[in-house]
Amino acid sequence: MPDISVIIPVYNVEKYLRQCLDSVVKQTLHDIEIIIINNGASAAENEIITEYKQADNRIKVINFEQNRGYGKAVNTGLKTASAPYISIVESDDYIDTDMYENLYNLIKKYDADIIKSAYKAFTKNEIKIRLNNFNIPQDSCFKLTEYPVFISEHPSIWSCLYKKKFLTDNNIFFIERKGTSWVDNAFQLESLYKADKILYTNKAFYNYRDCRENSSSMLNKALKVPYQAVKDMQDVIDRYNIADSGILYNLALRIMSYIKITLDRADFADIKEITPMINEMFEQIEEDLRENERYKKLKKRFYNKPLELYFIFKKLKSILKFAD
Repeated sequence: MPDISVIIPVYNVEKYLRQCLDSVVKQTLHDIEIIIINNGASAAENEIITEYKQADNRIKVINFEQNRGYGKAVNTGLKTASAPYISIVESDDYIDTDMYENLYNLIKKYDADIIKSAYKAFTKNEIKIRLNNFNIPQDSCFKLTEYPVFISEHPSIWSCLYKKKFLTDNNIFFIERKGTSWVDNAFQLESLYKADKILYTNKAFYNYRDCRENSSSMLNKALKVPYQAVKDMQDVIDRYNIADSGILYNLALRIMSYIKITLDRADFADIKEITPMINEMFEQIEEDLRENERYKKLKKRFYNKPLELYFIFKKLKSILKFAD
């Protein structure tokens, strides 16, 4: 039996796919199962997948004739996985060759449900280490209520190992939705909340490409995606009656960033569509962030205010910048 099952959904990543697969097959922990979900991949991507499968008998391929969504792809991998631990790698990213050796040894040592690590977010011009500045013990397990700061940040579900039995016993899977959607938000919140034993390391092994065109995080006009992610997380809160103030506060910080993302993606023509979404997100976090200074400034500027002036100013600013 392999030690770790690595799930890699593949769609529209030809440019980066070899780097991703190379980083996985070259892991210093050799006993891994690599499950590639061909999620409607292109002919060129199929050729790359076939090449790697023929060269490495640890690779399994599951083929979808068309893209069935990220959640469906990962869930299929979860149900297929035979190893006691699960990892997810997005096929436009790559991992350090010692990632699994390090995380596997730690999660086994402490018998954790989840181990979460820092990660490297990179663009063409810079690399930033994320999730590495938390004052969290690295030699003992904890529950989310003790250190809820994780959920204020990017879900980064791929900088983790998960005990498969923990996921299946608690029936934790991804929302299955076609199209562009941040279904990792609900999965992260649910898995961390249900875990009795979370382990953290501030060492960064995962390399997250923070700039790829056509990724779900870069689609400028996907205005409802952040809003839907907020709704998905609220569903988790309602289902488990989550009332912990630390969890709700840190979740509200993330929602505040999603309000900003929605405003950044929109333009004047989108005012009618985004106004009710913006106001609803404000209402959801008002109680938790009422005394937060950044929230006060955001609220004063946008909540229940006509957005026309903001987008007029935004357009003028763009024109002036272009003129310079």
